[in-house]
Amino acid sequence: MARIDNKARLSENVDSPEVLEEKCLKLVELIKNARCTIVYTGAGISTAASIPDYRGPSGLWTLARQGKIPSTSVNPIASSPTTAHIVLKELCRNGWVRHVVSQNCDGLHLRSGIPRHMLSEIHGNTTIEVCSNCDKEYIRNFDVTVNSGFE
Repeated sequence: MARIDNKARLSENVDSPEVLEEKCLKLVELIKNARCTIVYTGAGISTAASIPDYRGPSGLWTLARQGKIPSTSVNPIASSPTTAHIVLKELCRNGWVRHVVSQNCDGLHLRSGIPRHMLSEIHGNTTIEVCSNCDKEYIRNFDVTVNSGFE
């Protein structure tokens, strides 16, 4: 299978306020009429918190492929949840969203207040340590992977 050129996929489209309102109203209808709503998130939800994505024009992997060293000036641990994170938390709290599945490991969903039992972080979470004896989880305010040997 041939690889698809990513350039068109990577450009960001900003909708007009009218189009955005129309899309939001459609989303509200879909959620209201759903038996069960699961939300799947990726890097885009955290880029507004200045956390770089991996594949975007300034993404970590994109820069690495170009032989450039990505900036380490952004500390995900110091970032705050975005408006989208807070909206998801409220949708969970009010019973409109049953579960959030995230590809992100930045911890912003947890810090937004989404309960742990309503969140699956498929790539893990850089702020959670698990005791190897009892499996208890400890949420830290620092990146636990720094000295773990994982890169």
